Amino acid sequence: MRPRHLHRILATTGLHSGLGNAKGLIAGLDRARKSSLIVGCGDFFEGTGHHRLGGGSAERRMLAGAYDVIAPGNHGWHHHVEPELHALTVCANVIDTAGKPLFRRLFLTTIGGRRVAVTAILGFPAGPANLPIPGRPLLSPRELDAPAGAFTFPADTTARREE
Repeated sequence: MRPRHLHRILATTGLHSGLGNAKGLIAGLDRARKSSLIVGCGDFFEGTGHHRLGGGSAERRMLAGAYDVIAPGNHGWHHHVEPELHALTVCANVIDTAGKPLFRRLFLTTIGGRRVAVTAILGFPAGPANLPIPGRPLLSPRELDAPAGAFTFPADTTARREE
């Protein structure tokens, strides 16, 4: 792996499976990787025939291959609990019915000597309240009076990575 130097955080949001220029997007993210943290801010799935026909397989490959960390949106929830994407997903306020965090709450990394933390907090109206995910209890976003309230989960829900 090439050494990286962090100059910026590059984020995408709301692609909704719009993969018409996927090669260009992937090439751009790959070029930016040497100096950027690549973040997906949700809603990568659903919304076009690409998703309907491929079931999200192209989107999963793009996220797993090009992004450092991703957040769920209100579309494509079941993809975020699949092992490959679950390992990349961060969201501080989505819990299962037992009150346990569904995703790690914080992503910490060091890139080029710079320490970076990323989290996501899903807005309650966009949340997956009562959406079934195969093999998981029903979900519910934790309502927050203040964003800091999302960080009351145990430390074992934090992932760390050094580069």
